[in-house]
Amino acid sequence: MAVDYDLAIVGNGANALELARRAAKLKARVALVTEPQALSQSRLQQIATQMRKSSAGWKKDVIRGEVSFAAFLRQVLAILAPQSELEALQALGVDVIVGSGQFVNARTYAVGKRQLRSRTYAIVTDPPVSTRKIVGLEQSNYLTYETLFQLDRLPESLAIVGGDVYSCTIAQSLIHLGVTVTLLCDSSHILPDVDVEAARLLQAKLEVDGIEIYTSTRVTAISPLETTTEKNGQGTFRQKVWAGERTFECDLVLMPFFSAPLQLNLEAAKVKFQGEAIAVNAKAQTSNPRIYACYASADITKILRHSLFWTLMPPAQPAIAPIISKTLPQLAHLGMTEVDARLRYGKNLYALRHHYDDFGFCKLLCRQNGEIVGASIVGDCAGELIETVAIAMHTKLKIHQLAQLANISSGVISTTAAKFAEQKSASDRGKLSRLAKWFTFRRDFNI
Repeated sequence: MAVDYDLAIVGNGANALELARRAAKLKARVALVTEPQALSQSRLQQIATQMRKSSAGWKKDVIRGEVSFAAFLRQVLAILAPQSELEALQALGVDVIVGSGQFVNARTYAVGKRQLRSRTYAIVTDPPVSTRKIVGLEQSNYLTYETLFQLDRLPESLAIVGGDVYSCTIAQSLIHLGVTVTLLCDSSHILPDVDVEAARLLQAKLEVDGIEIYTSTRVTAISPLETTTEKNGQGTFRQKVWAGERTFECDLVLMPFFSAPLQLNLEAAKVKFQGEAIAVNAKAQTSNPRIYACYASADITKILRHSLFWTLMPPAQPAIAPIISKTLPQLAHLGMTEVDARLRYGKNLYALRHHYDDFGFCKLLCRQNGEIVGASIVGDCAGELIETVAIAMHTKLKIHQLAQLANISSGVISTTAAKFAEQKSASDRGKLSRLAKWFTFRRDFNI
């Protein structure tokens, strides 16, 4: 039976837009069902970053209550202009459908009274957030990232539970708007999936900005405090947070929850789950081979390859996805941390570091043969610079080969790579010993 589309994409955020754009450029017929205002992980960072940039001109008015937080947020969203991205997709030939729907059966997706029939589907969603039991959480009237941006007025104080890139980005944005922010992280440092040296450098900067950060602090309970009455007769509520051996008081608590999962009636589409997540194979296929799941940007290439083309080739190897914090300064991490790399490669690992007076910190991890296995960058342009390292890692470019770019480029990475190559040569004891023996031999025999 003929179908209308080669690929129908259901979801919100940057990954859905990128998947639609790349599929359309391959001349596939594509439909995108999206809610452009819905919050996703990528959109959260966009909003938080723009809030920080716009805070200088609005801070006093928002703090004094002369301008509501909702009005400030409308200006921020207007600058981001998500609608223009949808218009650009339409110009490429993508059938953009604003709204939500659900599967009618294994091959049909309905949006209102309209039914879409596509050869393949892609569900784009954020990965599920694992949560633990916090006593009194449901009675505490806590905030999520979604409900935070629905407030008309910001609280005076806020406790954020979590230490990932999203928590750090939103914490720095709110501190710039005059909110007293406490960050509670249950790991030994913020950004637990990032190299500890870079993470602690960013942590120090956030603390300088005024954010109170408590690490190794697990929140176990939240209880309401006695209400106080304002002059207008309305009561105000405060929360008491129990975390480890400490207690904290604040107006509201922000939990690291994103938008509610898409209600797609996946049972009708014969899609199975593994816990809270959609079960997928190495090709990003669900139990219904015509439906794919996209949790991260690294899945986009796999979905395009296997959903649009006939191929008997083995599944595409997943790309190494960078972790990027849109804080000031930015932090970007790619590949292995030094701890993981030491456990795997032992003495055959070189940790090369370079500090910049006006930039920040760069650290590369490479094996004895020069292969780069990890990188961490802290600085204003870290997100852009990590792209160069990603290309080097993907193409198996060695550190000494990357250093040769210094002859034709004055970029930060190319010049830094030359310094890294010198560090590696200076720390290669085996090579230095062989060189010493070689020159001793030549002197002894005057060769």
